[in-house]
Amino acid sequence: MNLGYNVILVSDACAAATDEAHDATLATFSLLGKVASAADIQLALQRHTDGQDATLTESPALA
Repeated sequence: MNLGYNVILVSDACAAATDEAHDATLATFSLLGKVASAADIQLALQRHTDGQDATLTESPALA
């Protein structure tokens, strides 16, 4: 993120010791980048591949 990358945390592909810690991590990370589910990212990648989006991070699935 500090180098100008658009960072995406896959919410259902990471874990923490407790649900509360997981939720806190997602909330905190959302201040730094995007948080999306694996399904949202898969949809965005498919749309990007089909030429429907200029960039992956501008995809409506990741808005």
